[in-house]
Amino acid sequence: MRGRRWAVAAVAVLLTVLLVGAARAVARWVVEAPPPVAAAPPASELVNPLKPDAETVALGRRLFLQNCAFCHGPGGQGNGRAAPGLIPPPEDLTSVGVRRLTDGQIYTFISAGVPKTAMPAWEKVLDSGERWALVTFIRAEIQR
Repeated sequence: MRGRRWAVAAVAVLLTVLLVGAARAVARWVVEAPPPVAAAPPASELVNPLKPDAETVALGRRLFLQNCAFCHGPGGQGNGRAAPGLIPPPEDLTSVGVRRLTDGQIYTFISAGVPKTAMPAWEKVLDSGERWALVTFIRAEIQR
């Protein structure tokens, strides 16, 4: 009988230790959990933070010629040297459809790429300012 009491007491102590440990772990998780991240605004609501000044347009032109013209062509009509081998062909950036896109939508396409096309994501290659400079150049010179 006495051995049984010890066994019951040992189990009770063990359960208490486990419950206290679990409670501490939960409390630590609740206290240390990062705050929820606010959802990013939709692409259509992103606003170009750059002014279309000569310096920004020149940076965008240089980046476009280095990174985009091979597919989109130097004038952005989708007729670059690589265009004949791409299915679907590169977007004509002078088209009415692209003109109707917001700056934020163009920025998002540049940043994330376009699924099921050859358009790559540039977010790990170009920084945010460079991607916005491309948007500025497209609006200022390609779509003028």
